[in-house]
Amino acid sequence: MNRLSQYLLARWKIIPSPKDQFEPTISKARILVVAISLFAVGLGMFYLFVIWMIQGRQMLIYLFGEELSLEKVQDHVDIYFAGMITTLFLYKATTAFLLWCLIEWALKLFRNWLILAPDCNYKTPALLLFSFICIPVSVVFTPFVFWVLYINCIPDSSPSSQKNFFYSYVGWRCSLFSLCFLGLIYLAVGGFDRFETGLDFSPHYIFSLTGVVAVLLFSMAYCWSSMILEISRLQHEKYRESSMQSEEKCKSCGEPLTTDNSPCPMCGQRNT
Repeated sequence: MNRLSQYLLARWKIIPSPKDQFEPTISKARILVVAISLFAVGLGMFYLFVIWMIQGRQMLIYLFGEELSLEKVQDHVDIYFAGMITTLFLYKATTAFLLWCLIEWALKLFRNWLILAPDCNYKTPALLLFSFICIPVSVVFTPFVFWVLYINCIPDSSPSSQKNFFYSYVGWRCSLFSLCFLGLIYLAVGGFDRFETGLDFSPHYIFSLTGVVAVLLFSMAYCWSSMILEISRLQHEKYRESSMQSEEKCKSCGEPLTTDNSPCPMCGQRNT
């Protein structure tokens, strides 16, 4: 257990040491996009079986025919429970995979941030990091966190027109993400109120609700994934730009330094 904790502390540290080097996050971002897609599928399937279990017999009759006898319905209930357990396991597995990939990507991203800006107060990236990797919190604060990340990852030499494009790029995605999130809350509250008042969930209503939820979930996944990929790309461009603009080079490996008298982003050697 001690070795595992030491490994995680060394791998998941926020504040870079002098030997730490800049690491591109593009590959981590692509894996994270896959994890987000799998999570959306797992959450959607879990939601589907939860809703269907509420109206189990009615849904079975709707799916398999009105002439389905009570005994046959009872036989199909076992299939429902097996599907419920399977989707629950899939949901938990995709959630764990998403959290792992999110931590891996976010920690490397924020560590690169501190390497590129060694004079930056580490408390700001640390607070944003917590807001991002804590999934219930990150869903609420995602627009704000992504906006701050874009501001800090845009290369300084980018023309104003390109910066305006980046702002609109993240702006409408954050807006769409927030609207979809509010839509999911509205549907959840409406469904709970319908259940509390004793109103029936007709099969047509359930199928319509399932389609709407699927669209909202995958819209949120698209917004999140596209912004993650763009942030990783911009941060790498900012690193390349700062390396090209620096006049001082590392005495050990010859890599251009991001700022004067700063640790080398490639080998970590401090040049003083």
